[in-house]
Amino acid sequence: MNRFLKLAAIPTLAFAATIPLANAAQAGHPADKQSGAIVVTSTGELESWQNDATRRLNRALDRDPAARGAAPAPGIVQVAFDLGADGRPANIEMLTNSSDRRAAQAATYAVRRMGDLSDVPVVNPDDVQFLVNVIFADDRAQRRELRESLDRSERARIAAGGARSVYIVLGG
Repeated sequence: MNRFLKLAAIPTLAFAATIPLANAAQAGHPADKQSGAIVVTSTGELESWQNDATRRLNRALDRDPAARGAAPAPGIVQVAFDLGADGRPANIEMLTNSSDRRAAQAATYAVRRMGDLSDVPVVNPDDVQFLVNVIFADDRAQRRELRESLDRSERARIAAGGARSVYIVLGG
Protein backbone atom coordinates (compact mmCIF):
# COMPACT_ATOMS: atom_id res chain seq x y z
CA MET A 1 0.00 0.00 0.00
CA ASN A 2 1.64 3.18 -1.18
CA ARG A 3 -0.45 5.51 0.99
CA PHE A 4 1.23 8.53 2.50
CA LEU A 5 1.41 9.23 6.20
CA LYS A 6 1.31 12.79 7.41
CA LEU A 7 2.59 14.01 10.69
CA ALA A 8 -0.55 14.23 12.74
CA ALA A 9 0.70 16.31 15.63
CA ILE A 10 3.20 18.96 16.45
CA PRO A 11 5.95 17.73 18.73
CA THR A 12 4.90 19.21 22.05
CA LEU A 13 8.18 20.88 22.87
CA ALA A 14 9.63 21.30 19.40
CA PHE A 15 8.24 24.78 18.89
CA ALA A 16 9.98 26.01 22.03
CA ALA A 17 13.30 24.75 20.75
CA THR A 18 12.86 26.00 17.20
CA ILE A 19 11.85 29.63 17.58
CA PRO A 20 12.86 32.35 19.98
CA LEU A 21 9.75 33.18 21.98
CA ALA A 22 9.18 35.76 24.66
CA ASN A 23 6.19 35.81 26.98
CA ALA A 24 4.45 39.18 26.51
CA ALA A 25 3.77 39.52 30.21
CA GLN A 26 7.46 39.10 30.97
CA ALA A 27 8.67 41.16 28.01
CA GLY A 28 6.56 44.20 28.84
CA HIS A 29 6.96 45.62 25.34
CA PRO A 30 6.15 44.75 21.73
CA ALA A 31 8.35 42.48 19.66
CA ASP A 32 11.60 44.04 18.55
CA LYS A 33 11.50 43.74 14.75
CA GLN A 34 15.28 43.89 14.53
CA SER A 35 15.74 40.94 16.87
CA GLY A 36 13.15 38.90 15.00
CA ALA A 37 11.63 37.70 18.29
CA ILE A 38 8.03 36.56 18.27
CA VAL A 39 6.27 37.84 21.37
CA VAL A 40 3.75 35.24 22.52
CA THR A 41 0.80 36.20 24.69
CA SER A 42 0.75 32.73 26.30
CA THR A 43 2.96 29.74 25.59
CA GLY A 44 0.11 27.34 26.44
CA GLU A 45 -2.24 29.19 24.12
CA LEU A 46 0.35 29.05 21.33
CA GLU A 47 0.76 25.29 21.75
CA SER A 48 -3.01 24.82 21.63
CA TRP A 49 -3.27 27.10 18.59
CA GLN A 50 -0.49 25.17 16.82
CA ASN A 51 -2.27 21.87 17.48
CA ASP A 52 -5.54 23.27 16.09
CA ALA A 53 -3.78 24.74 13.05
CA THR A 54 -2.01 21.43 12.38
CA ARG A 55 -5.35 19.60 12.52
CA ARG A 56 -6.69 22.09 9.96
CA LEU A 57 -3.63 21.46 7.79
CA ASN A 58 -4.14 17.69 7.99
CA ARG A 59 -7.84 18.01 7.09
CA ALA A 60 -6.86 20.14 4.10
CA LEU A 61 -4.29 17.52 3.06
CA ASP A 62 -6.99 14.85 3.30
CA ARG A 63 -9.30 16.92 1.05
CA ASP A 64 -6.67 17.48 -1.63
CA PRO A 65 -8.21 16.24 -4.89
CA ALA A 66 -4.79 14.99 -6.02
CA ALA A 67 -4.69 12.66 -2.99
CA ARG A 68 -7.25 10.47 -4.75
CA GLY A 69 -4.62 9.53 -7.32
CA ALA A 70 -1.14 8.18 -6.81
CA ALA A 71 0.43 9.08 -3.48
CA PRO A 72 3.37 11.49 -3.43
CA ALA A 73 6.85 10.01 -3.22
CA PRO A 74 8.34 9.77 0.27
CA GLY A 75 10.00 12.97 1.40
CA ILE A 76 9.69 16.24 3.29
CA VAL A 77 8.05 19.42 2.05
CA GLN A 78 8.55 22.75 3.83
CA VAL A 79 6.31 25.68 2.99
CA ALA A 80 6.62 29.18 4.48
CA PHE A 81 3.94 31.85 4.57
CA ASP A 82 2.72 34.89 6.43
CA LEU A 83 -0.79 36.17 7.03
CA GLY A 84 -2.64 38.29 4.51
CA ALA A 85 -4.93 41.17 5.45
CA ASP A 86 -7.81 38.66 5.70
CA GLY A 87 -5.88 36.44 8.15
CA ARG A 88 -5.40 33.67 5.61
CA PRO A 89 -2.02 32.33 4.44
CA ALA A 90 -0.34 34.69 1.97
CA ASN A 91 3.04 34.91 0.25
CA ILE A 92 3.23 31.12 0.21
CA GLU A 93 6.75 29.96 -0.63
CA MET A 94 8.11 26.45 -1.14
CA LEU A 95 11.35 26.30 0.89
CA THR A 96 12.37 22.68 0.42
CA ASN A 97 10.97 19.60 -1.26
CA SER A 98 12.73 16.25 -1.07
CA SER A 99 9.68 14.48 -2.49
CA ASP A 100 8.04 15.09 -5.85
CA ARG A 101 5.76 17.59 -7.56
CA ARG A 102 2.61 15.89 -6.20
CA ALA A 103 3.88 16.38 -2.64
CA ALA A 104 4.67 20.05 -3.28
CA GLN A 105 1.23 20.58 -4.78
CA ALA A 106 -0.49 18.78 -1.89
CA ALA A 107 1.39 20.83 0.71
CA THR A 108 0.69 24.19 -0.93
CA TYR A 109 -2.95 23.20 -1.56
CA ALA A 110 -3.36 22.43 2.14
CA VAL A 111 -1.72 25.68 3.27
CA ARG A 112 -3.99 27.72 0.98
CA ARG A 113 -7.05 26.04 2.51
CA MET A 114 -6.21 26.40 6.20
CA GLY A 115 -8.53 29.39 6.53
CA ASP A 116 -8.27 32.35 8.88
CA LEU A 117 -5.25 32.01 11.18
CA SER A 118 -5.32 35.53 12.60
CA ASP A 119 -6.21 34.23 16.05
CA VAL A 120 -2.56 33.17 16.57
CA PRO A 121 -1.74 34.25 20.15
CA VAL A 122 1.13 36.61 19.41
CA VAL A 123 1.42 40.35 19.92
CA ASN A 124 1.58 41.27 16.23
CA PRO A 125 0.37 38.46 13.90
CA ASP A 126 1.10 40.59 10.82
CA ASP A 127 4.84 40.31 11.50
CA VAL A 128 4.93 36.54 12.01
CA GLN A 129 6.16 33.98 9.51
CA PHE A 130 4.95 30.40 9.59
CA LEU A 131 6.70 27.22 8.51
CA VAL A 132 4.72 24.12 7.59
CA ASN A 133 6.54 20.79 7.61
CA VAL A 134 4.82 17.89 5.84
CA ILE A 135 6.32 14.42 5.80
CA PHE A 136 5.15 11.95 3.19
CA ALA A 137 6.06 8.34 4.01
CA ASP A 138 4.98 4.85 2.99
CA ASP A 139 5.22 3.41 6.51
CA ARG A 140 6.06 4.28 10.12
CA ALA A 141 9.74 3.33 9.87
CA GLN A 142 10.21 5.57 6.87
CA ARG A 143 8.31 8.36 8.65
CA ARG A 144 10.63 8.02 11.65
CA GLU A 145 13.71 8.27 9.40
CA LEU A 146 12.33 11.32 7.61
CA ARG A 147 11.40 12.92 10.94
CA GLU A 148 14.99 12.46 12.18
CA SER A 149 16.26 14.02 8.96
CA LEU A 150 13.86 16.95 9.40
CA ASP A 151 15.03 17.43 13.01
CA ARG A 152 18.67 17.59 11.86
CA SER A 153 17.94 20.06 9.08
CA GLU A 154 15.84 22.26 11.39
CA ARG A 155 18.63 22.40 13.98
CA ALA A 156 21.05 23.46 11.23
CA ARG A 157 18.62 26.09 9.87
CA ILE A 158 18.10 27.60 13.31
CA ALA A 159 21.81 27.54 14.12
CA ALA A 160 22.53 29.42 10.89
CA GLY A 161 20.31 32.27 12.11
CA GLY A 162 19.08 34.97 9.80
CA ALA A 163 15.62 35.72 8.53
CA ARG A 164 14.78 32.07 7.92
CA SER A 165 15.42 31.01 11.52
CA VAL A 166 12.36 32.54 13.23
CA TYR A 167 9.04 30.86 12.43
CA ILE A 168 5.99 29.48 14.14
CA VAL A 169 6.16 25.85 13.09
CA LEU A 170 3.14 23.76 12.07
CA GLY A 171 3.14 20.08 11.20
CA GLY A 172 6.36 18.14 11.15
